[in-house]
Amino acid sequence: MTRRLAISLILLSLLAGGCAKQQWNTSERLTTLRENDDYTLNHAVAQGETLRSIADLYYGDPDRAEEIALINNVVDPDLLAVGEMLELRFTEQEWTDAEGRRAALDAYNDGVAAMRAGSGAVAEDAFRRALSLDPDLEDAQYNLALVWMRRGRNEDAEAMLLPLADRHPDDLDVQQAYGQSLFYQARFDEAVTVFSRILQENPDHRDASFSRASALGESGRRAEAVDAWRSFLRRHPSGTLAERARAELRELTSGG
Repeated sequence: MTRRLAISLILLSLLAGGCAKQQWNTSERLTTLRENDDYTLNHAVAQGETLRSIADLYYGDPDRAEEIALINNVVDPDLLAVGEMLELRFTEQEWTDAEGRRAALDAYNDGVAAMRAGSGAVAEDAFRRALSLDPDLEDAQYNLALVWMRRGRNEDAEAMLLPLADRHPDDLDVQQAYGQSLFYQARFDEAVTVFSRILQENPDHRDASFSRASALGESGRRAEAVDAWRSFLRRHPSGTLAERARAELRELTSGG
């Protein structure tokens, strides 16, 4: 759950949105590399890859990194060079699984590209296709939930995000998106709880701070909302969200 796309989806009423998961690096095309029932291939290390990400890419298990290091005599897994060749070995079943995983990731990457282009329907179809091939592909689950929120399907988004939030309490993007799914169902007090937990982990989390203040205001907790907007502006005094925060604060303090 570590791939990030450097975009922020701003949802309804300027409430800050979650960061979509980034495209995966492409694996070698497995079906063209198998020879004489020898289920091995050589992978060229790409920019930003680690042994754990490579193990996750091919085996769906980051803990296989130790095995890859042993086979390739990697002394320091933190010093992989771009272009370095690593031998990967598979059982026949692992090879079949990896072929299916590649197909799922191809569909997933199509979905991320569609999100970048603003094509929600195309992105939804791509993420659904990815999950039909690999139901456990969590990045596809997360991005599909973001697409659903943008299309107003907030209950569906909540149902997708809740298990992810439970499994990954330290993934603040997931927690933020889960809180938003509650906000857009007008479950403001529950959303406040989620956003407050995020801020306990990272007091400078801009989106959680903005979202918490918004949820407090919507729930009628006026005094708390005033404090929350002031806190937001102390930490984030500039930008579009700051302008919105000042407008909300003026309305609350003027009695409007």
